[in-house]
Amino acid sequence: MSFMKYVTPSTYWELAIHAMRQSFPNLIVDRLVRSLHWEELTQNIGNCNFTKLQLSSQKLQEWATEYYPDWPETFGNLRHKKLIEFYLTFEILNPRKHHVFMDAAGGVNGYLTKIDCESKILQDLRISDSTRRKLGPSVNYVEGDSRSIPLPDKSVDRISCHHSFEHFQGGSDINFIKEVQRLLAIGGKCCIVPLFFANRYAEITDTISLKFKFDQGSLRIIDPTATIPGKKFSGHYARVYDIPAFQRRIMQNIDLSRFAVTVFSVEIDGGLVPDMSLECHKIVTSVNFPYRALVIERVSE
Repeated sequence: MSFMKYVTPSTYWELAIHAMRQSFPNLIVDRLVRSLHWEELTQNIGNCNFTKLQLSSQKLQEWATEYYPDWPETFGNLRHKKLIEFYLTFEILNPRKHHVFMDAAGGVNGYLTKIDCESKILQDLRISDSTRRKLGPSVNYVEGDSRSIPLPDKSVDRISCHHSFEHFQGGSDINFIKEVQRLLAIGGKCCIVPLFFANRYAEITDTISLKFKFDQGSLRIIDPTATIPGKKFSGHYARVYDIPAFQRRIMQNIDLSRFAVTVFSVEIDGGLVPDMSLECHKIVTSVNFPYRALVIERVSE
């Protein structure tokens, strides 16, 4: 019997794209978008602090053993970019027993259930029953979009956002930046990782559609082989900022009289991360390297 007899046009297209992703991942986006060098950021972004954060693989292993003990089964490699994200926000946010800690746009992965805090909150637009069952009753579940998270003003001490911010569509990135400022208590911090700084302000989709363009100032990139849009799970969409877009959408929406902004560059054992030569990163978009983290801290009323 013919193989094609059992393959619909849509299924054939899915198989073809899967094959292209494996053989030629990020075929278009990697040719149009590149990460900015550290000096390009420090010399062209004002009203912002810049810090190089030095971490060690030994400390990463100790942390993973305590806070993410199933990492070998989940990620396979200690240097997997997702595990580094979690370790990075933990190091920067330094959660303590008296803190109210919120994982924004989060899910079942992460270290939320392992930390000892006064309150642990998982926030997302929708939170599935399976996620609630897996994380259990020690976590408070808060549903709401980025413009209106149903929590009181100044009620959160720490906010993490892991590999979600780039998928916020429309004005949701701006809304989230504003909502973070409303929620943070004095001394509170929000850490967003990664934040993609690129030579072009681009909105990227992996589906053949013209609808994934929300800002007329952006470059629309349609690349069915791209991995950064995250397929259906992340809405088939990702945004990367050039410096003017970062200034306009992020910095200009932060009250700098009350909040300090820091961009972190991250190294482990003296080398930038993630290590793109690892097998687990073989189909990762090149703009993922190097990782930058954005931290917003409330310093006054």
